[in-house]
Amino acid sequence: MREHNVPIPEIAVGSPEAKEMQGRFRLADIPARNKVHQVKDGIDLVRSLILDGNGMRLLKVNRRCKNLIREITEGYVYPEGGKRDAEKPLDGNDHAADALRYWCFLRAR
Repeated sequence: MREHNVPIPEIAVGSPEAKEMQGRFRLADIPARNKVHQVKDGIDLVRSLILDGNGMRLLKVNRRCKNLIREITEGYVYPEGGKRDAEKPLDGNDHAADALRYWCFLRAR
């Protein structure tokens, strides 16, 4: 029985590498999905949803999501001398932005 009558989430989206997390969702009867993709492709998709080529904003982030906003505005960190649009970013403090990227790649394409 669930505490406080909290509804079961419709879906959980995450990294395809997070097998333990996916197992926990299954045990809780929460459907978990993922879509394997290149990091650069996911970043490009999120950027296009934040502001597309015509100036249309398709994705809005609630101002209470301060950590996500910080990660998006500070941007990913790239290898020294690398090109932002051509290389995979370094792994760092980007968990919220990565979660958004996984969701967008699965649900917003």
